[in-house]
Amino acid sequence: MKALRAALLHGVGLVCAFSAFWTTVANAALFIEYEERDKAYAVKGNIDEGVYTVTWESKTTIPYSRNIIWPTRDGVYMIVTYMEIGGNFFPSFDPVFLRKSLAQTEVPDGKLPAILNESFELFGGGYTLKFLEGNRVDTVSFMVCDYRRNKATWPCKGARSGSAGITLPPPVVPALTCSISSSIELQHGDLSMDSVEGDRSSTTAYVSCNREAKVSVAAAPHTQGIVELTGVSGLRSELSINGTGGGQKVSMTANTFSTAVRVEPVLHTDGAVTAGVFRGGSYLVLSIP
Repeated sequence: MKALRAALLHGVGLVCAFSAFWTTVANAALFIEYEERDKAYAVKGNIDEGVYTVTWESKTTIPYSRNIIWPTRDGVYMIVTYMEIGGNFFPSFDPVFLRKSLAQTEVPDGKLPAILNESFELFGGGYTLKFLEGNRVDTVSFMVCDYRRNKATWPCKGARSGSAGITLPPPVVPALTCSISSSIELQHGDLSMDSVEGDRSSTTAYVSCNREAKVSVAAAPHTQGIVELTGVSGLRSELSINGTGGGQKVSMTANTFSTAVRVEPVLHTDGAVTAGVFRGGSYLVLSIP
């Protein structure tokens, strides 16, 4: 559990956060991983396993081929296409030139994976899916092809997500951050000795999070909601949150919109109260389960 304190009467609030992060486990040798550093997805692994076979592809069989800008020269290319959640396509895909075309003596089944692995080393261990961020990944096609402009089909090796050939990562959940009003002032104004006991004041604090979350707020939980006041004798304040005192937690749902929290102090006398200016300070504690 994370806790966030906002100063009551005087002080500075803090922002509390924790992050959820998954390490992708590949069910196949080729997988897609979310890179937190770059805030982007990348294709990683290799295709030098039996699960991947050589297929003969064309300009119409490669998924989302209508968005591919086809090369003007022959060669071995890495052809990566993908679709975001919601079915939106990206404007264009540029096949990545890896090397010249295979020689007649080079067998696609063994040579294409070798070329890919060499290329992945140049790309830092994987190929970043450009313009694909957050949790928008849905479907990915990854092919290494011995592309020939004047041939109807050419040998490729790779996979499509959804065919057990590419393992997609779980959706990326952004780090949860929540905040509460940084400084809250409660004023009782001028009071007569007869009106001190039970005098109430009220103000509103605001809680917000970067996504919906269940949170709780408590006032002065370390002293059961009691604030000892200085400047006078025989006077203390009892704080409550949305009508709940005693330092107890009040649960609520917070999101990107500010959620109002009513903070209310009630003055209590303890024996004879001396005249003067009184003050005190404590905390609101915002907890994130």
